[in-house]
Amino acid sequence: MVEVSCIVVNFQRKNLTRMVYNHSTLTHVTKLDKHLMVEVTKIIKALFDHNHSITSDRRLNFDCHSICRAISLYLPALVTIDGSYAGYKHITRKGVLRMRPCYSRHSWLLTPDRAVIDPHPVGVITLAPLLAIGQGKDAPFGSGLYIPDMRIHKSVSTREMRKKSRALFRFIKKVIT
Repeated sequence: MVEVSCIVVNFQRKNLTRMVYNHSTLTHVTKLDKHLMVEVTKIIKALFDHNHSITSDRRLNFDCHSICRAISLYLPALVTIDGSYAGYKHITRKGVLRMRPCYSRHSWLLTPDRAVIDPHPVGVITLAPLLAIGQGKDAPFGSGLYIPDMRIHKSVSTREMRKKSRALFRFIKKVIT
């Protein structure tokens, strides 16, 4: 039996937002990765808190692509990468449960230390971004599940995407103090 233990790190006085680190990967998360994760989490929380202000313009529909681009404009240490997320999905057919890769078009943020910060994780209902380690023996199951693909970059880098990203960036600058 594998035991997974975690550390919960409160980074706000009101204890409204928490980040969870798994002990087995904690040694491969750098101080810079932790700092950037805190900053991205603050942005995502601020966007959620002010969601009614953002979505009042029905023409702006934010997704992982525009969110990552806006955050990387605000935090230039982070680089937006477009590609596929090769996670797994469950398939039940005739009572049989199987696992198979699920490749989807996705964008994420890459830290200078090669970790992935995913502010809009695929298939996860959460307000918290995901931190996938980029170093150590478990990296293939962390940042290794994020596969860069220039074809996806070309298909999502449109004028409309740049417009959404700049609008979201201006909003982030306004609400983050």
